[in-house]
Amino acid sequence: MSILIERAGRRFDGPYLSSDQIERQGHILELAIARLGSQGAIAFLNGEEPGLGGRPLDIAVKSSSGLEAVKRILEELG
Repeated sequence: MSILIERAGRRFDGPYLSSDQIERQGHILELAIARLGSQGAIAFLNGEEPGLGGRPLDIAVKSSSGLEAVKRILEELG
């Protein structure tokens, strides 16, 4: 679903996250920062992870099973 919003001269034409997706995003971000520090978390979550088949942040946000898969990898790294 794509919604166009114009506010204060800015335009957003992208997908919105559901409340479940927002919760998963916040959870994986907190875990990644705790394990890797802020810079390491950013690099990990936005990088390609061959074992997941994509960016860990996208995988974790997409589904509960994706979140668990990313958490397992973080446990191995930390």
